[in-house]
Amino acid sequence: MNTIATPTVQQLVQAYRQIIRKANKELKYTNFEYFRFRVKSSFKEPVETDYIKTRKYQDALYLIDNNLGNVL
Repeated sequence: MNTIATPTVQQLVQAYRQIIRKANKELKYTNFEYFRFRVKSSFKEPVETDYIKTRKYQDALYLIDNNLGNVL
């Protein structure tokens, strides 16, 4: 079984900032303010378990590594 450690607050903040920076530079066909609002609200949602926190962190890393989920 492959387990991933629960991300720290610093890792979550770093991922959020990377997504916003990348979106600010690269978004062409999607409204940046709307995208920023959606990402911000997603990061603000309360998380009940470590599994959900880890899953959301993995989703954030996917956005960073894959052109913001192809919304460019």
